[in-house]
Amino acid sequence: MDFWDKMPYYKYEEFRKACHKGKVKVLVFSRVVTDATECFNLKTVRAILDFIANGGLEKLEFVNCKQWENNPDKSNPIMVDSYQFHTMNRLGYILLSFTTLKLING
Repeated sequence: MDFWDKMPYYKYEEFRKACHKGKVKVLVFSRVVTDATECFNLKTVRAILDFIANGGLEKLEFVNCKQWENNPDKSNPIMVDSYQFHTMNRLGYILLSFTTLKLING
């Protein structure tokens, strides 16, 4: 098995399937909406998730996996996988992280 056989594409497939379920399973940061609007004319979270769920990230290529640098809870390391893709003749970049978040209702 070589380096490329070890890449976590299975994680991307889990993520893509979760996009079908929407915001219940996937958290999209506001910066993502801003960038997706500017670069790909995807103006809402639902549009972004539908785009991903329906295979819009073409020529997906794993870049790396590393700890999330801006994690506010350093005692709970979170790993982030990064991928690049081409869509509509544009290069894009996406980061995925799988974690369990506990939401507190105030």
